[in-house]
Amino acid sequence: MTGLMRALDADPEASREFFTGVSTGGEPPRLPRVDWLLTDREWMVDKAWAGHGPYVTGTTTLGDALKSATLDHPNGESVQIVESIVHEVSIDEQAAGYENGDYGKTGDQADKFSDATLINPALRGALGEIAANYIGSFHLSMAPNEPTGGVTEGYLYDDAHFEDIDAQRFLSDLGKDPKVCGTLTAASRSYAVIDLQRQMAIADPSSYDAVLDRVTKASASITGALDFGATAAIQHDSEFSDKEFNDGLDLGFKVGKGMFGQIPGLNQPIAGGGLDAALTVLQDSLKHNHIGQANYETGSQLNASANQQQDFYRQVMWQNIPADQLPPGFKPGIDPQTQIAENPELESAYEKWTLSGNERAQLLGRLDVGGTYMEKYNATKTSLQAW
Repeated sequence: MTGLMRALDADPEASREFFTGVSTGGEPPRLPRVDWLLTDREWMVDKAWAGHGPYVTGTTTLGDALKSATLDHPNGESVQIVESIVHEVSIDEQAAGYENGDYGKTGDQADKFSDATLINPALRGALGEIAANYIGSFHLSMAPNEPTGGVTEGYLYDDAHFEDIDAQRFLSDLGKDPKVCGTLTAASRSYAVIDLQRQMAIADPSSYDAVLDRVTKASASITGALDFGATAAIQHDSEFSDKEFNDGLDLGFKVGKGMFGQIPGLNQPIAGGGLDAALTVLQDSLKHNHIGQANYETGSQLNASANQQQDFYRQVMWQNIPADQLPPGFKPGIDPQTQIAENPELESAYEKWTLSGNERAQLLGRLDVGGTYMEKYNATKTSLQAW
């Protein structure tokens, strides 16, 4: 089986054909091969690699084959495989706290989420990379009033659809791995900023509140699921590596910046010299500089998350205001709070402007996503506390 997975890794088309070759139907159709290999099969260590560095498990080769099928020139079958991965992980007996193979759920059940393993740890890196690339699908699936099907012509990574609880369980287990948690945190923040930039550029100002609400709640739900897994891992192992988390951030923002070149409608620069530069600033602000356990126990990471959401949303909205509609004395392309800090006399002009009849100005004046973000974040964590 390990040899087969290696062969599939080298041939994306064959990999897609293999994983989708048997289907039970339904909507979306279930893929028994994905289910069995991902959640049921007991993989052996590949002895052939002894003496050639760390052993490579068969599970690792499965991850490589799944990446090949979903990330290498993806098509509709790739989307189907990603949907199956998330669904099968969520409904497996291990997602209910039972041992692998206890299909009747008659044995002992884990007392808490941190004691259960939904995803083989050797697979979390590969599945995390897949999820990072399909982060648009998670955002759209976990947002209120989500659209159906893909929303971006010629861009498949937002075409997958997941049930909310399936996505939450899947992301929460991936969040137990600090590097994967960092990768998905970065990819999600990147997509939120990118998606808001795209929608603000084309939306009627009267719909800005709805756009902001949808993007904020989706981002909060994803972060809540990841943090739930991270805190569970900390409680279980008393260790959460800052270095691994920060390494994951670097990978996630690399994926995020790649989206900028793939998603249509992102040709407008964002405040501060381009979207790439804005994401770099966000990347630096998210990095842990003290032990991750303290971050999560004190809530500092969560509070920073809500504040960063607001800062970047404000920048995106400011960027989409025509120069001739800005308040007197303000320059386009530079965050208004930055300009006020440099010239405090501008503050009164800004406050008057936010009370004017300009809908964009009014939205900036009442911008406060913190409460919405925290409410959805906490609701997600609450839903994950029960089996």
